[in-house]
Amino acid sequence: MLVLRSSTLTQYISNDNDIALAGSARLGTANAQDSERDILTGLLLLNQSNSGFAGKTSDDIAIVAANGSTRYDIILKNGTSQQYLLVNPGNGGMAIRIV
Repeated sequence: MLVLRSSTLTQYISNDNDIALAGSARLGTANAQDSERDILTGLLLLNQSNSGFAGKTSDDIAIVAANGSTRYDIILKNGTSQQYLLVNPGNGGMAIRIV
């Protein structure tokens, strides 16, 4: 993900934000250590400036290593009973918690 930085934009006047790691090839396939798909909950919203981040979502929204998955697959979060519905398959795909 390309994040443009500029000292003339701040998080207080710009509504152009990016989600950290969305679409990142670093979140492509299942983790090689346990063959589970990594799930990052509580997404960080990056602003288009050099002044930090704009906010964080609830843990109900996640980025998933979902390359090769199908839309509406159910992804289980390792070590919990939480389930996420994959709405955007692919590298750094987005998922929403359903259980």
